[in-house]
Parts: sequence; C-alpha cells; structure tokens
Amino acid sequence: MLRGCPLIIKTKDSIFLHDFRLSSHSMKKLILFLFLFTAFLKAQAAFILIPMDETQKNHLKAYGIAYYALQNTVDVQWLLNYKGGSFLLSDITKLEQECTIRGVSFQVIADVQAAAILRKSLIRK
Repeated sequence: MLRGCPLIIKTKDSIFLHDFRLSSHSMKKLILFLFLFTAFLKAQAAFILIPMDETQKNHLKAYGIAYYALQNTVDVQWLLNYKGGSFLLSDITKLEQECTIRGVSFQVIADVQAAAILRKSLIRK
C-alpha cells in the first residue's frame, strides 16, 4: 500500500506540487528511525549543577536539595573546589521541579560540561 505525501516547493518564480509515495515498509523504517533518533537525544546524559557561590539565591535550601536527592538514592557529587562547593546531581525532572519550588538556583548541563567541571575541580591550585 502506498501513501501519498504532498510536498509544496516554492521557488522565486514558481510553485511545484510533488506527491511523494512511501510503501508501508518504508514508512515503518522512517518511523523507526525517528523513534531511535529521539531516543538517542534523550539518552544524552545531563546533570544538574547547583552553584554555591554568590549566584545562589538560597544556600540553605540548596543543601536541602542535596539532602533530598540523597534520600531518594540519587548520587550527589560535592565539588568543593568549584563555585563555592557546588553540587552535581543526575538530571531528574523531579529534582528540577524541587529546585524551582524551593527557589534554588541551578543549571542543567551536558555530560561533556560535567566532565570538564569534574576535571577542573580535581586540579588543586
């Protein structure tokens, strides 16, 4: 079974209407590709960085977020040599919501950024 998919292409001088047809097998491949691509984007690890320097709105509540994460079996890394002893947590939506509710400043960072911060925090000056 072929499915039609109209495509309108506008150029400077004219408009083309093209009818693409995909077999159900091709359609399944396309859907699988889109699903895997989306899953790959989600699989990229992210972290929550809670700074403890002057950019932090509420230091006491930031410690509370770290404690809350530990109670919920989330790994917490305490970066003593980075931004006043910042916390690095796995990016979990519930933790982001909790930070927002409690008024705690945070950043969501990529795994590459987290690795760079970890390397930087391990170097003692």
